[in-house]
Amino acid sequence: MGQMMRFLRLFCAITLLFVVSAQAQTALPVTIGAGERGGNYYSVGGAICRIVNQNSPYGCAVRPTGGSIDNLYALSLGDVNFAIIQADVQRAARRGIAGIPGNYSALRSVASVYPQTLTVVVRADSDIGRFVDLRGRRIAAGTIVSGAHWTFMSLWNALGLSIDDLSSLVVQRDGTSADALCSGRLDAVVMMTGHPSISLSRMGRTCPIKIVALSVTEVAAITRNNPDYRPIAVPPGLYPFVRAPVPTVATDATLVTISSVPDQYVEAVLTAILSDRRSFRQQQKVLGPVPSSHIEGALQYHRAAARFYRAYGLIR
Repeated sequence: MGQMMRFLRLFCAITLLFVVSAQAQTALPVTIGAGERGGNYYSVGGAICRIVNQNSPYGCAVRPTGGSIDNLYALSLGDVNFAIIQADVQRAARRGIAGIPGNYSALRSVASVYPQTLTVVVRADSDIGRFVDLRGRRIAAGTIVSGAHWTFMSLWNALGLSIDDLSSLVVQRDGTSADALCSGRLDAVVMMTGHPSISLSRMGRTCPIKIVALSVTEVAAITRNNPDYRPIAVPPGLYPFVRAPVPTVATDATLVTISSVPDQYVEAVLTAILSDRRSFRQQQKVLGPVPSSHIEGALQYHRAAARFYRAYGLIR
C-alpha cells in the first residue's frame, strides 16, 4: 500500500508539472499557430517570434499544427491568439461557409506575409499536363485540416468538377505523399505552398518530378469571379526541375487574430514584421515575402492593425 501511495503521489506531481507547464506555455502574450514543423508556416511563425522576443517585452512562441483549418480551431479554442492561414480559408470562415464548423465573426486580419501557391506535382514521366487532367486520378491534397485540401476542392468545384470525378482523394501529409507518388501509388500531389518549398525540394530528391501548369482557360475560370485567387507563376531557378515559369494561381498566407486580443500584442507583431523586413526575410525560407496591409479576401482588420497601417499611410 505504501508503495502504491508513493506511486500515486509521484504520478500526481508529474501530472501537475505537465499541467503547469502547459498553462505557462499558453499564458505567453503572443502564441502563433503555424503548420507542420519544417514547413513554411512554421518557418514564418518562428521568424516573427524571434523578432518579437528580441525587440518587445512580450513573450512569443510558435505552435505546430495541421494547417489552416486546424489553426482556426486552435484560435476558437484559445490555444493560440494568432495564426497563419490561407486567405481563401479566412474568407470562408468569416462567411460561415459549410465545411468549416464554428463561428468566426471575431476573426480579424493582421498582415499578409507571402503568396500561397497552388502547386500540382506529378512524376516527370506523367501524362498529366493540365489541372483538369487530374480527373480519374489518385490524388493527395494534404490532411483534412490543411489549407491544401480546402483549396483543392474549392478550385476543383470552380471548374465544375466534384470529388466523384477523382479515382481517389487521399488525406495524408506531404512527406508520406512524396513516397506514394514516387512509388506509383499516387498520380499527383496537390500542395499549397510558398516558394521555394523545403517539402517540394525534398520530393524532387526522391524521384524525378515536374509541376503541372494551369492553362489560361483554367486560370481564368478560377480567378474570374473569385477575389481570393490571382494568377501567378512558379519562377524558374528555384528547383532543378523548373526551367521555365509554371503558370498557376495563388492566395495569400495571412496572419490573423481575434478581436479580443489586446492592441499592444498586435502592434508588437506588426512592428516585428514591418520594421525590419530584411531581417524578417533572412530568417525564413519563402521567396520574397512582402508583409503589407493588403489582405487578399480580408473582411476586417484588427483595430490595432488598421490604426498601424493608417499611421504609415498604407490604408485610408
